[in-house]
Amino acid sequence: MGKPILTVGIPTFNRRKVVTSCLENIEKDGLLENLEILVIDNFSVDGTFKSLLKKFKQKNLRILQNHENIGFSGNTLELIKQCETDYLLWNPDEDKIIKSNVDPLIEFLKEKKPKVLCPQYYLNNKLYRGKPSSNLMEPKDLWKAAPHLPGLIFHVPSCKSFLDEFDQIKKDYPTTYRYYPQIFLLSRLILLGNCFYWDKPINTQNHVVKDTHSLDDSGVGYFGLGVRWTIHKEMVDFLQKLLNKEKDNKKAQALYLVQKKRLFKVIRQAIETERPELLIDFDRGFINRIFGLFYSSLINLFLHPINSLKKILRLLSIKE
Repeated sequence: MGKPILTVGIPTFNRRKVVTSCLENIEKDGLLENLEILVIDNFSVDGTFKSLLKKFKQKNLRILQNHENIGFSGNTLELIKQCETDYLLWNPDEDKIIKSNVDPLIEFLKEKKPKVLCPQYYLNNKLYRGKPSSNLMEPKDLWKAAPHLPGLIFHVPSCKSFLDEFDQIKKDYPTTYRYYPQIFLLSRLILLGNCFYWDKPINTQNHVVKDTHSLDDSGVGYFGLGVRWTIHKEMVDFLQKLLNKEKDNKKAQALYLVQKKRLFKVIRQAIETERPELLIDFDRGFINRIFGLFYSSLINLFLHPINSLKKILRLLSIKE
């Protein structure tokens, strides 16, 4: 058998028992014959790195450690930097690879050569991410495919071609960078085309562990209104900048418009998560605003028909 084309990238931090269980499952299922495994320890202080080096010495398995904790996003990008195969499957240490789907996945990668692949992902036996069939991904799918990172598969050479942009991305869009580094990756890869959904899952949650990545000092993190609003603004700015570079790229235009159209959904979801008892007030206010605008438009149309028609035509010309 030739050199594997797929690496399972496993980030870990202070979860020695969990990541050990993950690697034991990979070893038990004989997956090291068809895959490369890359574990990057994000400067754990619980002895994770030394323990893994002592226990696992198999071929096709590399265990590295960062010289300092570079954060969730930094470690995600480090997996791409250190990957030596064409594709990287992002697999958290609490997840288990589904052995029966490995060979079909490799065949799909060889046949379609996608820039990014979004397999199905199930939580509590319900489809959490993905689609029932293997379809091409469109710009409108940006926030459907990317928010849940486990299982996403990236074309490594394509990602490495723009990894040097992330130093500036970290400075310009720090909140989105902290929580969603994959959004920047997927935005760029969608522009290249040939991005796919896959009609099977490739990993599944094996351990339920405390979420330390998504929370901030308030205990809300990216679920709260403040952070979601900041992420929305940052993504509008990022995609506007991307559009300025790719003025004739229809996919760049579509990505920008998709992000702008998300505003109402972003705010409503944040209220529903953070203060659900206030959601009815928000919905009432929105309905009142719509009726108010409609009534005002009718009055203006009656009093100033020409100017009103011009405004309506301008609105209709905005293709969102």
